[in-house]
Amino acid sequence: MRPPLDAAARPDEQALRDIVYQTPWLMHALRIARSLGLASWCIGAGALRNAVWDHLHGYSAPSRLADIDLAYFAPENLTQQHDDALLAALQSMAPDLPWEVTNQAAVHLWFGSHFGHDVAPLRSLAEAIATWPEYATAVGVYLDYADGLRIIAPHGLQDLLQMRIRHNPARASAETYRQRTLQKRYQERWPDVVVDPAPPLRRRHSTSTARSHQLPATPMPQSTSTESTGAHRKRVFHKQGAIDARQATTLRARRDNAPKPRPCAAPRYSATASRSCCKRHISA
Repeated sequence: MRPPLDAAARPDEQALRDIVYQTPWLMHALRIARSLGLASWCIGAGALRNAVWDHLHGYSAPSRLADIDLAYFAPENLTQQHDDALLAALQSMAPDLPWEVTNQAAVHLWFGSHFGHDVAPLRSLAEAIATWPEYATAVGVYLDYADGLRIIAPHGLQDLLQMRIRHNPARASAETYRQRTLQKRYQERWPDVVVDPAPPLRRRHSTSTARSHQLPATPMPQSTSTESTGAHRKRVFHKQGAIDARQATTLRARRDNAPKPRPCAAPRYSATASRSCCKRHISA
């Protein structure tokens, strides 16, 4: 039996409640999860997204569901054995559902090995949901004991109900978001979904690379005599000028000794002269 309408509920919250109450498999999963007696829990992410977008697209049968994410928060027990025990209990009560169980209080223990950077411990289930990769899936719901549907949506419900995928940069990198959008094939499964492109990757320009593109500066030798600064600079500039003059003389000698190219037989600026015969003769 559906609880009476909450007069204080916002329209978007009531819209989500109506969709969930009309989705039998999700209501069944919520009741099974509630029977575990966890103090802080929800079903959210992809399971909730599928239910909402299937309903908004008018699908008569639920689309393929990879898993049903039961997220809970229990900082007093961070062991994998606790997750495994809860998963076994869910599978025994509803073996036909693809359960997945994660204690959000323990995410910081394995996040670095999976995603390449460490994160701080989370302080609540709501804070955990706020870090999920897309705003549309950063939503969780749970049932109270009167079958009232409670909603945890730190970023609101707009993206979920408007079927829009946007990157949540709280913890997911741009590359993770890009890979997820390719893997999930959102627009193939739900044609009305809008997927925002991934933000550009930040490229770090190394100091050594930047220096390699700069011309080397002529070193200014340190004067050990008592001559004035002006006289010292004049001596250095004269020395550099002499070096430049010697280099110019060497280049002129190489040019004068180089074999002379055969003159081109075609008249200058001829329309029939080819580009390869002479640089001065360019076909029109």
